[in-house]
Amino acid sequence: MQHTAGLSGVLRAVARDRNCELYRIGEDQFLLHIPEALREDAQVTAAIALDAVRDYRIQLSHNRIIANITASVGIALYPFHGADWDSLLANLDNATCQAKDDGRNRVALFNPASDALRANNRRLHWSGLIEEAIARDDLTLYFQPAVQIRSRQAVHREVFLRIPDDKGRLADAVQFMLTAEAAGLAPALDQRVVARVLTQLHEDSGGSLPYSVNLSANSIANSDWVLEIEDMVRGSEINPERLIFEITEKAAMENVDATAHFIERLRPAGARFALDDFGAGFSSFYYLKRFAVDILKIDGGFTRDLDANAESRAFLRAVNGLAQDIGHIVIAKAVENGEVLKPLKETGTQYAQGHWFAPARPLLQTAQDDGTSISA
Repeated sequence: MQHTAGLSGVLRAVARDRNCELYRIGEDQFLLHIPEALREDAQVTAAIALDAVRDYRIQLSHNRIIANITASVGIALYPFHGADWDSLLANLDNATCQAKDDGRNRVALFNPASDALRANNRRLHWSGLIEEAIARDDLTLYFQPAVQIRSRQAVHREVFLRIPDDKGRLADAVQFMLTAEAAGLAPALDQRVVARVLTQLHEDSGGSLPYSVNLSANSIANSDWVLEIEDMVRGSEINPERLIFEITEKAAMENVDATAHFIERLRPAGARFALDDFGAGFSSFYYLKRFAVDILKIDGGFTRDLDANAESRAFLRAVNGLAQDIGHIVIAKAVENGEVLKPLKETGTQYAQGHWFAPARPLLQTAQDDGTSISA
């Protein structure tokens, strides 16, 4: 690439002036090795390199340039931050990640006690566990029913993914899904969950309850993944109306066009859609015009304090009124106690989900208990 070749020249000039060696270790990653340098020497050289990159301009034509190239510089010192190349490079990468987290165009000295390092180590830790779970197909599915409040009848089962942690305990998605998305592993996880649920629906062909599957923003933005899921659903020979795809409002708003495209591809196959954590964003009502969804699952932040918060009750009344007009179902999430049931009913909410009605259970238990009626 033109800008990478130009940057190589800029950094070669820095290396020559500072008596150090330049190595290219990635498409846009460079390493400056300063033999026998003190920390102050390394910091000065890093600052000079950062200024040189910031001042660099790409000449595309006589009158056009691209400016505002950013860089992040990490520093690791031998032998304090590693006694061999592998250790030094690993800690140099950690320092560079810290510089990026600090806001780019920054220099960061490796700090074994930094929050950024701990966060990076957590990402590496969970990335390894996720890759191992995918390779072994070691995924466990749980479910929790959403119910009609008045009758306690289940209306669908929401499926949750678990994978083993380093001690063999099942970890829920909140512990690893952000890492899966950052590492590009979320589509593989989502694909396996959809495949498992389609198998469950096939085995439960005599049942009637739908299953809902949560999808990541990375998955629905991947056109190849969308086509694969469409082929899986169309070739599954199950009643597609028993399959609900849940997309969080945040994920939908991160890529509005991709979300709309995903719904447009899968709706003709018969699948239904839920907008999860509804109300968490600032443009919730506007985006209902773009997304042809069937279900609105209210963010738990509105439900937990419903008995004491007039604003939350007003929001739920507005959502229920709108949903009734446009033919959507509203489900209140995170119902953890009976105190919120009365205000829920007063806002017109007819459906809910949470531990007050039923905890999450292994999906295989549906073979013994169809879960159509819940007592609380």
